[in-house]
Amino acid sequence: MEKRIAKKELLISIYGKYKKSMYYVAYGILKDKQSSEDMIQDSIIAFESKYELLSSMDEKEISNYVHRTIKNKSLNHLKRSKKMIPIDFTDYIYKHDEVEYDISLSLIEDEFINSAKDYLIQVSEQQAEVFMYKFYYDYSNEEIASLMGISHNYARVLVYRAKNNIKDFIEKWRIYEQKNIQ
Repeated sequence: MEKRIAKKELLISIYGKYKKSMYYVAYGILKDKQSSEDMIQDSIIAFESKYELLSSMDEKEISNYVHRTIKNKSLNHLKRSKKMIPIDFTDYIYKHDEVEYDISLSLIEDEFINSAKDYLIQVSEQQAEVFMYKFYYDYSNEEIASLMGISHNYARVLVYRAKNNIKDFIEKWRIYEQKNIQ
């Protein structure tokens, strides 16, 4: 009886503490509110059978486990539904780009966004995922490594490669844009 109460308290605690971040991770992958909420529910149900494991973890390990689980459940759901939704980096591109842009350039902006999406689809899924975690969700390399189940050094290498690939793309785009404007 005590174990059942402790298990329920742990699940309630995890849900209360991580529901927002779980939703953001799921929604970032699925782009659907209902499916994202379903994945949160599926994850909490899965945690019930992992009580022994979860109760032996510290707070950081629980956080990583929770986020890795929601990410994997969301990706599996996406694969099962056979809908490949490209990651939308529009917010990132304009949030972090140091170039001020003029609203009158909306056609160029749309072309850039479409080209960036095409480019990000071409890079490895792992690099796109790392890019999203690092620059969209602002995770540290250590958190990325834990979420993806890779070493800290490999996460750092993937972040470096993803950043360089995006820099290369932006530079190529700027050259292309300058040629077309002249």
